[in-house]
This record gives sequence, structure tokens and C-alpha cells, in this order.
Amino acid sequence: MPGLDEAFAMARSAGHPVWEELLWSERLNQPLVNVRTPLWHEGSFLGILLTAVTVSELSRFLAESPAGSDVGAFILLGRNHVLAHAALSHKPQLFKRDKLLPEVTEIGDPVLASIWSPDPDLGAAAFVGSSKSHVVTVDRVPYVFIYRDITGYGDQPWVVGRYLPLDEIGSEVRRLEHAAGLGLGAVLVAVAGAWLVGYAIGKPILRLARATSAIRTLDLTSARPLAGSHLRELDEAIRAYNALIATLHWFETYVPRRLVKQLMAQGEQASALVEREVTVLFTDIVDFTSFAERLSASDAATFLNDHFQQLAACVEAEGGTIDKYIGDSLMAFWGAPEMQLDHSARACRAAIAIAAAIVGDNRRRRGLGLPPVRIRIGIHAGPAMVGNIGAPGRINYTLVGDIVNTAQRIEDVAKKCMTDEDEAVILVSDAVLRSAGPECSAQPVGEHILRGRHEATHVFRLEAS
Repeated sequence: MPGLDEAFAMARSAGHPVWEELLWSERLNQPLVNVRTPLWHEGSFLGILLTAVTVSELSRFLAESPAGSDVGAFILLGRNHVLAHAALSHKPQLFKRDKLLPEVTEIGDPVLASIWSPDPDLGAAAFVGSSKSHVVTVDRVPYVFIYRDITGYGDQPWVVGRYLPLDEIGSEVRRLEHAAGLGLGAVLVAVAGAWLVGYAIGKPILRLARATSAIRTLDLTSARPLAGSHLRELDEAIRAYNALIATLHWFETYVPRRLVKQLMAQGEQASALVEREVTVLFTDIVDFTSFAERLSASDAATFLNDHFQQLAACVEAEGGTIDKYIGDSLMAFWGAPEMQLDHSARACRAAIAIAAAIVGDNRRRRGLGLPPVRIRIGIHAGPAMVGNIGAPGRINYTLVGDIVNTAQRIEDVAKKCMTDEDEAVILVSDAVLRSAGPECSAQPVGEHILRGRHEATHVFRLEAS
């Protein structure tokens, strides 16, 4: 039996049912006659359907058919191996793994054993139809063999026939023709059944294939639960798929989908620790502690969820990665895992968009009689180690380096620069302006010695365009 890949390739290239060599069944301890049918749906190759029948069942069918009700009916594979005969339906000892089919001399039928020893004195019998015939003599009794070679069911032809005493030849020839037709009809019915079953399972398989393709791209909006199937194996696959969908919906709640897509696109090396030039952005709500004291715990949580939703939309619109939420603060970065040569410009555009969103939302809040929200933003650029950080049970894709602390401390400087009229202040380092180029316009706010540093840092206030 060819390997699975080879079997799929053969079925796809053939484009029609293909009869293969006999298979040995360890469980049934006998050979199987089999046909492989390629399954197609709307021009897409789905797989193969293997339809098989045991040699015992084929022999029983032949023996119990009207034309084969005595031991004279037979099917040979080639000239010497018996594929169907009444003896094969009740003698399992005739089957051997190293010799799948017995020879004509091994089944205990002396007449069939003499099939290829015609009596030269009697010659061929007269009969109706296109079958072949000849006469043999066994124990002084002449028997006529009437048979037909059928090709297309494997490398060797099938010899379908029957023998009977010569003096009964009259009407029996026509019965043999009918038996051959029944045998061929059974084969055709099996093929038709394979096609029908293939059509019946083709649609759910195609739906499952499309759904799993959506999972591969993390398109969980398109990957919806599927209805079950009456086929047990397919139903189990669908149940497993539906469970996977439910798990992934929980998974995407905690892991940024865009980050996962980028890591998948870059392969196994994407999460390895590497040094990159990146830009880091920090946000912080002014006087949030006092603000939250006036809210219940549930109202404070609702407010933060709405606030971070606005900020996340601005970050993701510029291709940024949200690293974490720290209380009322957000940390995001650009330049990894995807290489972004304009990482500083992207961060500045995201900050300006955040400021605009805060100003717009404050108009809504004032209309509702709610106090406005004021926000500080700090941005710094430079080298950092980026990749998987953490213990085996809890790993984050994040960055490590002095750049992170510097960005947060630049955001602290905004406390000195912010007036009561300001709703959003964006401070950036000179490194950010050099990296962003002329796209970003900013005004200097002086040199500041940041907490934990000895050298002064040039800080600029970014202007909204």
C-alpha cells in the first residue's frame, strides 16, 4: 500500500475512482478488495474515500446470488488466484498474510482446479454472448467453463465465470451472463455509493477546512462554531474545532492578536531576544487617584476600559504594540517585532491622535456634566532588548532597557510643563525628534535631569498638526 501522501497524489492526478492492489486486514485476518475515490467540491480537492469489501463477503454475495447458488460460480484474479468462490466464504484458513489469495488448486474444488486444462476432443461449447468457453473433463464428467475477462479493476484482469455439467449448458449460459452482470452491477453500486458518500461529507469537510483556515490567520470573526455531523469521526473533529474556537476567544482577550500575527509571520526566530532601535510611549492620567475616589470600583473599572479602548485604537492604527497597562497608565512601543524604520514618527502620530481623542471625549463629558480627563504622554527612542521575557509558565513579549525608564520619566517632566488649561501634553526626547525627522514639530522645554540620571536630557513639547 503506498504511503498516505502518495495515495493522495495518485487520487488527485487520476481524477476518478482507482482500483488498487488487495489490502491485508489484520483485524479481519483476510484481504480486502478496495477502490479509492477522490473527493472534490467546487473544484477543490478534499481528500480520498476508501471503499473496501472483504474477499469473504464478495464470495458470499457471489454464492448467494441466483446465478451463483452452487459452487460453480467464481471470480479469479489473473489466471490462478481465486478472488471469490463459495469455499472462501467459510474457510478463513485459506487466507494468509504472505499469500493473500489461494490458487485454484488450493480451495478443494477439483473442477475449478482443472479450468486451464481443456479437453481437446470436446473443444469449445456453443453459447450466446461475448463470453469465452471451453470444456474440461473431471472424473469422466465433462464440464463447460463460461467466463469473461473484465479489465480496469487493477493490474490483472478479473475472470468472472461459472462451470456446470455439459448436459446442462442450455439455459445456464444465459444465467451465467446474468450473474456476470450482477457482479459488475455490485461493483458499480459500490462506486456509486462511494461518490454519494463523498458528496454527503464533502460540504462539512469543506466548511471545516475554510473555518480552520480562518483560525490559521487568527480571523476569529469568520471562524464561527460549526453544526455537527452524522458521521462520527467528522463530528468529533467539528466538536474539537468548536472547543478550539472558544479557547481562542479567551486567548485573544489577554494576548494582542496583531502581535501574535506578526510573530507567526516571522517564524520561530521572532521571539528570540535581539537588540532593536525602538520608540516607547507612556501615558498617564493627571490626578487619577483623586478622580477615582469619587467613583465606585465598578465605575472606575468601566472608565478605565473606555479610556484604554480609545488609546489602544490610536496605537494600533499606527502599527504599535501595547506592552502593558499599569494602573491608569499605558505603555506601547514601535519597531518590533516588525521592523519599522519610521518607528518614532509612528509613535508621534499616535500620541497626537490620543490627544485629539481625549479632547473630543472631554467635549462629550462636559455635555454630560462630567469632569474632563487630562493626560500626560512621554516618548523616548533608542536601543532595547526585545523578545520573550519571563518564566516558562508566564512569558511576555516585551522590551528591556534604559529607554523604558527614560520614556516614563519624560512623562513625569510633563507635570512641570502642564497648565490648568492643557488637556493633553506630549513630551519627547531629542532622540525622538532626530529619528522622526521633519514630520514632527516640537518646541523645546529645556534640559532636564531625569530621576536616576546624571546627564541632562533635552525635552521638547510635541505640537499637534
